[in-house]
Amino acid sequence: MEHGGDIESYRGSYRGSIIDFSSNINPLGIHEKVKKSMVRALDLSDRYPDRHYRALKKSLAEFMGCQEESVVVGNGAMEIIDHCIRMFPGIYIAEPCFNEYGGIAENERKAVRRFVMEPPFSLNVDAFIQNMPKGVLTILTNPNNPTGYVLRNDEIEKIYEAVEARDGYLLMDETFIEFVDLHDMDPSLGFHLPRMIKVRAATKSAALAGVRLGFASMPRDLKESFEKHQLPWTVNCIASEAGQVFKDLGDYFEESRHYVAKERRRLMEAIDSSSIGKAYRSEANFILIELKNISSKEVFAFLLERGILVRTYSDKLLKGYIRIAVRREEENTQFMDAWKSLERSTVHVHQATEKN
Repeated sequence: MEHGGDIESYRGSYRGSIIDFSSNINPLGIHEKVKKSMVRALDLSDRYPDRHYRALKKSLAEFMGCQEESVVVGNGAMEIIDHCIRMFPGIYIAEPCFNEYGGIAENERKAVRRFVMEPPFSLNVDAFIQNMPKGVLTILTNPNNPTGYVLRNDEIEKIYEAVEARDGYLLMDETFIEFVDLHDMDPSLGFHLPRMIKVRAATKSAALAGVRLGFASMPRDLKESFEKHQLPWTVNCIASEAGQVFKDLGDYFEESRHYVAKERRRLMEAIDSSSIGKAYRSEANFILIELKNISSKEVFAFLLERGILVRTYSDKLLKGYIRIAVRREEENTQFMDAWKSLERSTVHVHQATEKN
């Protein structure tokens, strides 16, 4: 599976409705305030949005806790990341990570330096710094996708100092930050730093994958170059109106964090108590599972037959792993029941093989 959320490619494989565990969207769904703002936006559809998105940037700056002058917006976080990658001769990434970073850079004929993390995929900061090239864009996801691992403030500060010393820039992709218990990190860290870019999106945290709204804080010199080369009106009026509500959704994001944490624990306990998988500790709304005695292809097919779509990987680093989203309680229970059935069928197969 190239990306999560590609549910249309698999509808022919299962006649009933499919629960999409491959896409990591807020299980609480779209907030009513956001829905109402999008309905109101329909009355604005006969005119161009403000080319400079002044009201949107002001609201997002308040939401993130940064200066309004540092905010850029785009058609999803990917547009922003794409433009950032284009501004540098190369990138430095820690894998496993979101595969589009390397894909974009390679398509643009940029140099790609990869630091490979070994299981359990926690970042060795000292080794990462030791291998860091000069003058490139270092990209880190926090929390990491697909592992859910979170970098602490002191680790980010240490990496940033190394980036600055090498005349580079650090891009922190914080797409899943709203799901993290912030006891070990400060989401405002880096807003004032001259070589730090912090990217977020409405896709995951606000369950607006289809609306496409990304936003970021970046230094003035990069912002000027970014907006100079950005096409006008890449954010439509519906996304713009929705984004202006985020600053009023503190209770919703807090409820989402607690809900995800509770359901994540349930799922991880079910996985770890089985004989066919190990759940990696995650601080996000998804879980990476290392499979035991069964292939990801077998797991994918078994679960899809029961109307459950999970994320699989084709690269060597994650061969033998799957990723699942944390969804609603009843859907997570369905996954857990299917997982138990998978375990029973696997045990029966092994017992039959041993007898033969």
